[in-house]
Amino acid sequence: MNTKITKMNNKLLLLAFTLLVSATTIAQEKLTADNEKTTLSWLGEKVTGRHNGTINLQNGWLDKKENKIVSGEFTIDMTTIKDSEGSSRKGEIIITRKMKESGNLMDVQLLDHLIIIPEGKYYSMADEGII
Repeated sequence: MNTKITKMNNKLLLLAFTLLVSATTIAQEKLTADNEKTTLSWLGEKVTGRHNGTINLQNGWLDKKENKIVSGEFTIDMTTIKDSEGSSRKGEIIITRKMKESGNLMDVQLLDHLIIIPEGKYYSMADEGII
């Protein structure tokens, strides 16, 4: 009789554990961003005007619990920034020059705009004489 009670207690313990794990799994949901379908738009405004454009999402995810976001992480590919006024390259140059002008108003010096790509290579707007 004692072994039957022990087996039944083990089964109840296993059932309780399974329910607890199931409840925890159901309560928290991880959502992964589809970077092919995701569009990120940006807007920069100042007294004399505004600029807008797009930038690509490299990857990202959110954790939801009880229908609330509890954590997340997104990586934005800064080499894909595009200004609506032109191509990516032209947009980068326009934005960088505007940032330099804005910095000058506040006595902040923009030294360079670096675009770092894999393989340890980079592009420097200062080296190219753009800024």
